Parts: sequence; structure tokens; C-alpha cells
Amino acid sequence: MYDVVVVGAGPAGSRFARSAAERGRDVLVLESGEIGRPLACSGHVSLDVWDFVPDSARGKLLQNEIHGARFHLGGADSPAHPFYKEGVVSNAVDRVGLDRTLAECARDAGAEIRPGHRVTAVREFPDRVEVDASGPDGLETFEGRLVCGADGPRSKVRSEVGLPDPEELLHGVLGFSAEDDDDDFVDVHLTVPRFFAWRIPRRAAGVEYGLAVAPGDDAPGRFEALVDDYGVDVERRCSGAIPIGPPDRTVGRRSFLVGDAAGQTKPFTGGGILYGMRAADIAAREIDPAHPASLHEYEHAWRSALRGDQTLGAAIRAGYSLPRPIQRAGMRARARSASTWTAPARCSRGRNSGRFCRGTNNPPSPTDAMTRYTEGPFRVLAGRTDDEWLLLDVNSADPAYVPRSSLPDAAVGNRVDGDLRFEGDKPTLLDATVDTETRFRFRRTDESLFEAARTCFETARAEGEAMNSRVTYDTDRNPNGIVYTFAEQPGSRDLFAEFRDGTKPLEPLLARAADGADPPFSVWVLDGDESFLAVYIVLGPDGLLERTMRDTYG
Repeated sequence: MYDVVVVGAGPAGSRFARSAAERGRDVLVLESGEIGRPLACSGHVSLDVWDFVPDSARGKLLQNEIHGARFHLGGADSPAHPFYKEGVVSNAVDRVGLDRTLAECARDAGAEIRPGHRVTAVREFPDRVEVDASGPDGLETFEGRLVCGADGPRSKVRSEVGLPDPEELLHGVLGFSAEDDDDDFVDVHLTVPRFFAWRIPRRAAGVEYGLAVAPGDDAPGRFEALVDDYGVDVERRCSGAIPIGPPDRTVGRRSFLVGDAAGQTKPFTGGGILYGMRAADIAAREIDPAHPASLHEYEHAWRSALRGDQTLGAAIRAGYSLPRPIQRAGMRARARSASTWTAPARCSRGRNSGRFCRGTNNPPSPTDAMTRYTEGPFRVLAGRTDDEWLLLDVNSADPAYVPRSSLPDAAVGNRVDGDLRFEGDKPTLLDATVDTETRFRFRRTDESLFEAARTCFETARAEGEAMNSRVTYDTDRNPNGIVYTFAEQPGSRDLFAEFRDGTKPLEPLLARAADGADPPFSVWVLDGDESFLAVYIVLGPDGLLERTMRDTYG
């Protein structure tokens, strides 16, 4: 009997298999056909994807480095609203190669991978699961303590065990042309009802075109109109469902879902590679196959980890369906808000002469030099001198330095509402008020860190993890804090300094803590005489625990 039978060897399934196998679990992965085929989704991914593959695979998988996007409210020749930051913001990768690399990582970790096994039935029993699969040797039955459904938007596992469907299933269409395009911008067209169409350059690998529509809309017809508008011939195409919005439940008696099967996707793009792999790691960490009750720990943990991103993503997607005048105003506002983004110069590129390129020496136009604004909220951190504050955009983590005189009553860790006005590169804070009086305290100390932190870190070390967390309780068993521990970083990295200067924002930890609790909090970042760093979020900033922390660490 296997600990877990995984159905589906896409990114989420292979990542779970690898993470679970590394923890000593006996894992079987069943894939219906050839790994990576048929192509299921776009290969436009966040840079974080490289955290999940060997360094040696990057050169083989990378097709293009993307620096920004051009948003259009019309077709190929419509005016473009460009957005980008200095540096690479995303990558186009070999999607089939990525799936195969992740599956190979799982195999190397000890998981058993069986392609060509199509699952036909799943049965849950009090003490096991049975999975029937049709393979090269006919129909086989595999037993496991648990079954993991990583088999995509129309999950067979989900239907067999009676779990609910995602909130919405869009119809996506992809096609690929043979163009050799070394552009480093993607094109996004807000011309599709409730979603968008896209064009992704892949250098020598060609160009990807795609769109997604609601069920019942004419996806093939809209796709033909898109590629005709660009005047290209598409040699290869594929289609499939894109889940938007997770179902109410993703765990059964001895079953659980990850990836697209669980609706773990970005609401505003439909992308699920990174979310699915993050959730897969959470599943491997939280689920003990010998104790099916741990499935509920996974349910809570993945929803808490992704809730902030999915809520923000849903709000962004809502803008796709706004009237055109409001969309145009939003484009202008977003352009003004990007304080670290620079207005690009024009370059000519054949038919689409209105495209933008980077790295030119053309002087900025009058439009480029206009005043820009960024809306809060912002998190307050110590600046480079005693006379300034560092403000981190809560949503984007973009930094800006302002005089302390503009926020004379603020403290490190406070969240403030207000606007930043940029004249050139110099920000001015307008109409600022303290929204939440959360306080951050950064302490390097010779004291040993408290027992809960040491226990939390020892658990992580025993499991081979660099980070861990646990809830602490008062004498009445009420939650009074959340402690996170991080192993010391290799080389020259100073994680304590990265937290203090905002290079590594504390915002994701605060977002998780806010689930079920009311800020303000008191946040202690402690670097003691230990091989780890602790972040302790005290839920009651005026309670006994906070007084104890002040007495101990100052």
C-alpha cells in the first residue's frame, strides 16, 4: 500500500510527489498519457518558478525574459498602455520541458512515476483508497492511504469522491506561430468579455497567442479573430478549461486536491503553476497519511497562504469588465502609480509600430515627465537616516523615502493611508493618516530565544525545512501569538537586515495573522544567539505576552 496515490503529473502533482517523497512518504504518480502532453496551459511564469527546479535546468527551459506588458483596449494596432519595472518581471519557458523536469525531480526524490495510466475510478474506504487505472498491462487497482487529485480543472478524482467544482471554468485557447520574436513585452488585450487575450514572444521558439472566455462564448471564433488581427498563421493550437475560484471544499475522507483541480489559480490570469506548487508543498508539510484528520490542516493552511493574493486578483479581474472610459482612466492611474516604473521610449517594429521597447537613449516626451501618483496603504519602516521614513507599498512592496516631518506621529510598523506624488523621482506624501498602529521591533540580542521559537525551528530542521510557524496560546488556551522561524541564510545574506529595510517584506506574515484576528499587532523580529531568526506576531499588543517580550528583549 502506498502512502499517497497522486493522479496527475503536472506541476502541482509532481511537486507534491517530490516534497512528500523527500519526507519519506511512499508515493505513486499516475499520469494518463505522456508527461507534459497535451499542452495544458501557457508557459508564461513568475520568476519564482526557478525556486522549484534545479539550477541546471534553467538554461534548457528559459525561452525569453519578459520586462513588462502592453495593455490594449482594442486590437493589435490599438494604442498601448505600457507597464514595466527595471529588470525582468517574468519568463516564458518551455512548458512541456517544465512538466518533465518537475516529474524527473519527483522521481529522483523517490516517487514512482507511471505515465500512460488513465484513472477510471476512485473509491474511499475507512482505512484506505483504491484507484483503478487503465495502463499498458490493462486495468490495475492501486491501494493507498490517501489519494491526491492533481488531474486538472476537470478532475476525475474530484468527481469520483464527490468534491465540489471550482466556482467557474473558463474556456481557454492557445496557438503558436513560427515567428522569431525577440521582443521582451507581452501584449494583453482587454477585448474579451470578463477576461482577456494575450500575445507572448518566445524568441526562437515562436510566439504564443491565447485567450479565455466564459462557457458558451465562441472561443474558437474569437481566437481566429485575434490571430487574423495580428496577420499570422498559427501552426499548433490547443484548448482546455481554466478554473477560477476554488471550490468550497478540497479535501474528502481520504482525498485531497492540489493545483487546477483545487482551483488554486490567479483569478486575474488563470495561471496556476506557482500557486499549485506552493499548495503542493503545504500539502506535503501538513498532511500525515497515517492521520487523515490532517487533511483539514492542509485545507486551512493553503487557503490562508493564498487568500490575500486571490482576493486582490479577484478585484483586478473585476476591472476587465468595466466600461471602456473607466478602463482608460484606470490605465492612466496605474501608469501614474508605478513610482519605480519608467516611461518607455518608442521603437519601430514592422507592422506594430506602436510597440514599445526598452534601453533607448531617446529623451522623454512631455507625457513621460508628468506628475505621477501612487495610492496607499503603505507600511512605515526606518529610513536611511533619522530624518526620513521608508514607505513600502503594502500591495507591491515598492519603496519610497519621505521626510519624517510628513508623518511626525508615526512609528515603525504603522500602516498609513495616503497618496505619494512624484515630481520626477522625488516623492511627496499627501493626506496621510495612520490606519493601523501595528508596531515592528527589530532586536539583535545575545539572549536565547524563547522556547516556542526553538521548538518551532527544531521541528523545521527535523523535516528539512528552512522555515516553520506555529500558534502560541495563553494559559486559557486562547491564541496570543504566531511565531515564524527562518534558518540562517547562506553566504552574505542577512535576513534580519532584509526584514528591517523592507527587502523581504513582513506583509505576507501579517496577512496570514489577520485571518481571524484584529490588528493592530506587535511584531518582534529577533536575531539571537541561535542558528535561526524568529518573527513573533503578538496578537494583543497591550497584553501580558507583549509586556513579557518588552521586559525580555527591550
